[in-house]
Parts: sequence; structure tokens; C-alpha cells
Amino acid sequence: MSAWQVDIPWGMAASSVWSGVDKSTNGHVIIANESWNGAIAPGASVSFGMTMPPTGTVPTPTTCTALTTPAVAACSVSGPTQNAAPPTPTTSASATPTPTPTPSSTSTIPPAALPADFAVAPYFDFSNWPTPNLSAAKTATGISTYSLGFITSAGGCTPAWGGYPSLGMGSVNDQINGMNSSIAGLRTAGGDVVVSFGGAAGTEMAIACTDNASLKAAYLSVINKYSVKRIDFDIEGAAQSDHAANTRRAQVIKAIQAERPSGNRLTVTYTLPVLPTGLTADGLGVLQDTVAVGPQVDLVNVMAMDYGTANSAMGQAAIDAASNTAGQLDFVYPRLTPTQRLAHVGVTPMIGENDVAHEVFTSADATKVGNWVRDNKVGGLFWWSVARDTPCPNNGTYVSGSCSGTSNPAWAYASAFRG
Repeated sequence: MSAWQVDIPWGMAASSVWSGVDKSTNGHVIIANESWNGAIAPGASVSFGMTMPPTGTVPTPTTCTALTTPAVAACSVSGPTQNAAPPTPTTSASATPTPTPTPSSTSTIPPAALPADFAVAPYFDFSNWPTPNLSAAKTATGISTYSLGFITSAGGCTPAWGGYPSLGMGSVNDQINGMNSSIAGLRTAGGDVVVSFGGAAGTEMAIACTDNASLKAAYLSVINKYSVKRIDFDIEGAAQSDHAANTRRAQVIKAIQAERPSGNRLTVTYTLPVLPTGLTADGLGVLQDTVAVGPQVDLVNVMAMDYGTANSAMGQAAIDAASNTAGQLDFVYPRLTPTQRLAHVGVTPMIGENDVAHEVFTSADATKVGNWVRDNKVGGLFWWSVARDTPCPNNGTYVSGSCSGTSNPAWAYASAFRG
């Protein structure tokens, strides 16, 4: 079939929908396909998800009708019945009422959990001047691994830190800016790094570089230069809805993973915007595009920050965001339960003052999130950023890349996260 709709006879409207288009009317929840998931092969299935209003009772999700051409599909609905917390009931439509097919994509095979030395890896802005001293940070915090951001395009298929041509992959740039020596110093001290592509600013590499071979060469130039075993893709803003770029990125990642020698696998994580109810529709779209191609995604990291409205309970909001994201990832890790999927979810709060007014992630929030991560065997704990873990001059309460905007002393957040 080339298109589908699902009609659920609930007398209420969904708050949000992902991997589908909401066409609800007259007491019926009606969801139609997106442009990229309308075609369903015989025996295959497609799923979408939604959150319901935070008050009231969600009807028992038992019935639905698949409206397809030709009318050969069956559908099913699953999800909680009560909104004690924002639920994510999901529905699926399949071309024939057959058992769920065995996944063929490598991304649906549950990967191993992240190595312990990579499970805590807060971010540094590595395009800052002076270049962050990673070994000094390790000495101060006891944290061994750091995520370095962000690689973006310096023009076309040329990768560079922050997109600055002067911070490209040339050895002269490293000698001037001390990037190689900072990474080498950390590794000598027993630590390691993750390189993150993307971020909120600049042009994402898969958008700027439209040739797969050239994009692959760009990624490999970074991977090989810094000898990294793990890379992260922080996809934000308009880049999330660029399906061509999402597909191109996934194709290249899959090719690079396939070429790695046995025992030297490249770990891949995705970092995506989130609400306390889980990943946004655009974030889910990035993963849908990626899983359709089939690279192995080891962890989905949520940016637990800047929710758009003031939130006074930032620690609990981060926990809710990560928990609800685990519930959404059935299409990424279909062989795992939501609880098991927590091993493949990471959480990244923004410490201190967030960009949204009156959103402040406190050291008490950090303690709460750190304890929850440990108690629930969550896959990764990160934060933005290490350089902000110090008070601003005169205890200023503003947003800065170099201080938290709180009165907490230096390294208070690192200590609180670690417990």
C-alpha cells in the first residue's frame, strides 16, 4: 500500500503525535501517514505514537480501524489507560495481520551497553579559546571522559570545530590551538574523548555535504585524526526535519561501521531535543529516518533543557524526559522492554541557568538525576557544560558559556552528579 490512516474511537484529542499526521475530528483520533512512512510492504508494519492530555482518563486502548487502499491492513493499539504521568499509547498498522516480522536492520539488534568509562561524559565546547585543558578537568572532577563539541561545516564537506576554518583538521591548527595536546594529555592520564557532530549553531555536516563519499571522508578525517571509538550526532533545529540529510548521514554511518575491523567497533549516539513527555516529533523523525537505513544506534541522548516554558522542577523533568523517551524507542530497540531500554538512553541537563527564563537546574537537581541514573542503570549521564561549573563574577544570575549563573562553588555540579 502507499498510504494509511488509523481511526481510534476516543472522544478526546491527542496532545502531540509523532511519526504520523493528526487528522482527528468529531470524537475520533485519526492519524495518517507522514510522507516518508506511507508505504508498507506486505507483512511489514509501521507505528506511530502520541501523548494524551495531562488530565482526565484515557480510554482503554483496545480498538482501532485501519483505513487503507486497498483495505488489507489490520491495526492494534497499546498503552496505559490513566494519565498519572503523560502516557505514550502507540498504534500500529500492518499490511497483513501477520506476526511481527523479525527485524532485519542492524539497528534493531540490541547493542551492548556503553562501557563504564564512557557512561559519564559531560560536554566541553572545544571551539572555545583557550582550548579546554582536559587533563586539568579530570584532576578537578575525577571524571575521565568528555564529549567534545561541535564539528560542523567550514564550507561544503570540510569539517571544523565550530565551523571555523582555522579550527579544521590541519596539524598546524592543532599545534596553534593545542587540541591534540589536550586530548593526548587526558589519555595519558587514563581518560578519553567522544567527538560530537552538529549542535545548535553552524551548518550540520550532512546538510552541507550532499555527496555520500565526501561526507564519509569528512567523518573519517575526524575519527582518524583523534582516534575516537565513539561519535555523537547532536541534531537540532531545522536539521532534524531534513530527511535527505538524515538518510545520508545514516547511510554513511552504516558504511563506516561495516568497514571497522572486528573488535574495534565504532559506537554511535544521537543527542536530540526533548520535552518532559519524551522526544519531540522532529527528534523521533530523525531516528525513524536513521533506523530505516540501519546503522547501529547505541544510545539516544536527550537534551533535558530549554523546554519552552518555565519549569521549577528541572531534576524531575529530566528524569521524566529520559523515562518517557525509553518508552518511545520500541522501533529502535524492539527486543527490549522500556525498562531495559534505559540502558540505551542518556540524559543531558544544562546546569544552572537555562536559556528559558526561570528554568534553573540546581545542584540538588544534579544529585537527584545522578542517583536516578545509577539506581536505574541508565545508559549515560552528560551535562552542558563542564566550563559552566563555576559561579559567574559577583554571583551573577545570567546565562553564560563560562559560568552557571548560580552561587554554587566551582565543580559543585560535577560533585553532585557523581554523588
